[in-house]
Amino acid sequence: MPFSSYVPQSFNFDAGMRLLVYTDGMTEVFHGEDEFGEPRLLETFLACKEPTSERMLTSLWNTLEAFSDGQDQSDDMTALVLFREP
Repeated sequence: MPFSSYVPQSFNFDAGMRLLVYTDGMTEVFHGEDEFGEPRLLETFLACKEPTSERMLTSLWNTLEAFSDGQDQSDDMTALVLFREP
């Protein structure tokens, strides 16, 4: 079945640009009743100055682990970082 609601787009991915693709489990990390949320994930990603995609992801995982204080989470977490080196 074709995906008629999706329209291909293109854009320039200039040197130094990065892109985070993630599942909702990344934003639905909890510490008690407090949810990490999309604004906090975006803030964390934008503040990350790591020089590689791998290290950016490690930084994100560490931030989520610290936020949750090691509590078990109920949703899967998947993320992909694309980074074009300067």
